[in-house]
Amino acid sequence: MVIDLILTGKCNLRCKYCFENRENCKVNSRDEHVDSSDMNYETAIKSIEYFKNIAIKNRESILQINFFGGEPLLKFNIIKDIVNYCNKNIDDIECVFSMTTNATLFNEEICDYCIENNFTIMFSIDGNKLSHNKNRLTNNSEGSFYLIEKNLNFITKFINTSKKSQIKYILNPNNINYFYESMIYLSKFNSPISFDFNYEELWKQEDINIFQKEFEKYLKFYKEKREIIGSEFNSIEIERILKSLSNYEINKYCNAGETMFAINFNGDIYPCSRFILETNESLGNIYKNHKTIELQNNINYCDECSLKNYCNAQCKFINKLYTGSILKPPKFFCDIQKILFYYIYKTFI
Repeated sequence: MVIDLILTGKCNLRCKYCFENRENCKVNSRDEHVDSSDMNYETAIKSIEYFKNIAIKNRESILQINFFGGEPLLKFNIIKDIVNYCNKNIDDIECVFSMTTNATLFNEEICDYCIENNFTIMFSIDGNKLSHNKNRLTNNSEGSFYLIEKNLNFITKFINTSKKSQIKYILNPNNINYFYESMIYLSKFNSPISFDFNYEELWKQEDINIFQKEFEKYLKFYKEKREIIGSEFNSIEIERILKSLSNYEINKYCNAGETMFAINFNGDIYPCSRFILETNESLGNIYKNHKTIELQNNINYCDECSLKNYCNAQCKFINKLYTGSILKPPKFFCDIQKILFYYIYKTFI
């Protein structure tokens, strides 16, 4: 069982693909007061106990608690309080902790604390300096890469000490031409890299063509490095597709609304954090009850697709947002997947 605790709607950055369309991100993180976009301690603990009981009932042995935002490190004190509660009061299931952060507040104290408490951390870094600064901006509309550089020693210390990290790289039409150079830069962190697309942006065919060329070029580099370094050199998307091609089976990994949930600051439950700001798809509330997403196994949206035995059309949020069905992917997603599969097959198989 995995739960995202949305500790706050505040963020110290103003990323273009997040901030422009999300009203609750406009709360200035420098405001010291706690307003309605902050999760309080009582709601956090209630959420954990609520899903702990469900996990135990389902005979699961682990409850993964992911701290999310906004920027969760703005609420580092409540993170420490929650971890302390779990360590002292929960012994009937193993609680493991993770966090998604923009890394701009990742100082030595936080680094050491996360290592000590066995955190898994996803660092949101959008490639090299030129790529990152296209979209990830400060309150003053300046590129935020200098804040990554300032904390670089602590980021690399956590990565190299914990071996429990991931770097998340979001691709947008305005930074797609930096993909090859950015992936090479990120590979120097010695951490698994996950790249994804801002599907909410308008992608033109010329953008897709640029990605196709950048991706093909990167695959050649990736193959050479992989043959030398082995599994430690890890692009999560590439390895997922290689696994599905090798096993000839669907590699399903999105369990949103089934065994993965997000809890908003007020206790409302969602299939995942992305559903909170874009839809009204609340599944209930921790102070009441919730429902799970019911899947229809006989849906045949992808029956005519040559990739049906490999592709998982994974993101329920993207599917729901664009097609109205959590199981029906939009055309753009399919086009991107076909590019990924084709060039990975061409390069490796």
